[in-house]
Amino acid sequence: MTTKPAFLIALAFSAFGIASACAPLPASRAAFFGNVAAVETATRSITLRPGMRYVNVTSGETVAFRGGSKTVGWTFMGTYGGRSSVELSVLFPDLPEAKGITAIIAPSPLYRGS
Repeated sequence: MTTKPAFLIALAFSAFGIASACAPLPASRAAFFGNVAAVETATRSITLRPGMRYVNVTSGETVAFRGGSKTVGWTFMGTYGGRSSVELSVLFPDLPEAKGITAIIAPSPLYRGS
């Protein structure tokens, strides 16, 4: 293989890698923010309404979200660097009411310094 074709192949792979890094967060990455939970284990319930922009939750908290006739539960897990956030439609792609609402995940009070 000569230098020019090898360079072009490397350039093509680099462009593909950059495009992949800019892609939106796929639903499979929802696990980075916690996991599905039984609705019965939720400590509180939030009804998703038109016009809602965000909900505040805490890492370690289990919340039931009600949208239309569906109710789903989620146990949140925050990142290690402090606050994090995720759009609820990433967690609940089958819940249309979740679109456009962001969950702001506060660090757990159990692990905060005094």
